[in-house]
Amino acid sequence: MFKIDAILKDKKTFNSLRSVQSHALINKKIRVSWGDIMGKLSQEIIFCYVKDATMMVAAKNPIWVTEIEFFKKEILKNIHAFTGYKKVTNIGFLHYQDEKKRKEAKEKKRSAVSFEQKIKNENSRKRQLNYVECSGCQTLWEQGKVCLFCSSTI
Repeated sequence: MFKIDAILKDKKTFNSLRSVQSHALINKKIRVSWGDIMGKLSQEIIFCYVKDATMMVAAKNPIWVTEIEFFKKEILKNIHAFTGYKKVTNIGFLHYQDEKKRKEAKEKKRSAVSFEQKIKNENSRKRQLNYVECSGCQTLWEQGKVCLFCSSTI
């Protein structure tokens, strides 16, 4: 198995892919060391993501936005120290409620329907379209077709 760095190393055409990889690495490093970077403030301020050179954070209370502005240089210095990257040069703010809703929607989308439920839904749809059950493996197929799984004629 090749590492992605080895594949992308000399190819100029993969600059955007290297950029995505770099952003993903920075995001991961900041997320892992968020408590060390922010200290006690890590309980009140949530790291969201890094886009371009801006780190986006959400504060539970709007008062913390002022606090972050006051300690901006120190926070950026901590980020550079813990990640080893100096690409993050600014801090942006998201509304906490918006970030919370975004995460909840992402979770809901991820866990909305189980794989088994998707199979049941698909089988139900096929039955409504008058698909026939294969006598060999019980999968649903159109009448007159050959089952791809057990090669039985339906």
